[in-house]
Amino acid sequence: MFRLMGVEQLTVMPAGTPRAAAMQTVADQLTALGRKACVAGGGSNAPGGPGYVACAQELQAQCFDAGLRLHRPVVGSGSSGTHGGLLAGFLGGRIDLPIVGFGVSREPADQEPLVHQEAQAVVDLLDAGFTVPADAVRTVGDHWEPKYSVPNAGMAEAVQMLARTEGILLDRSTPARSCPA
Repeated sequence: MFRLMGVEQLTVMPAGTPRAAAMQTVADQLTALGRKACVAGGGSNAPGGPGYVACAQELQAQCFDAGLRLHRPVVGSGSSGTHGGLLAGFLGGRIDLPIVGFGVSREPADQEPLVHQEAQAVVDLLDAGFTVPADAVRTVGDHWEPKYSVPNAGMAEAVQMLARTEGILLDRSTPARSCPA
């Protein structure tokens, strides 16, 4: 994919590096060389949000068609794109359900303002004409420690339970086995 897109260089940063600042540093270096840089954190920005709004609409339609009723959708909440975009889609579609975001890198006090800002940015981009209430953002934290992407005992237990209850085979070398019990 990189070759097809004409990627000339990849920059890999050590774990824990502040991502936005590191991307901006690379962008500034490219700009100084007369190149055009585009800094984006994937779909976790307002232009990526309409995809999650469409996802909320599709989810609602599929549940309706299947005769299913959602009670409390749960999403991962990290860069806030999925959580904020779905929230904007649910609110805009008058889907009165709490979306709970499981924080993957921050505690709720730090994550919720980011999700709220993202959801409002998507609403504003789509010119939907409403304000996202701050209390519509719900996150749960304390599951991601010791830090983002590092397995912990709770994660290992969840993976093992999934494997047992859903018949999913795990290789013995899976990181879940190396977690402390």
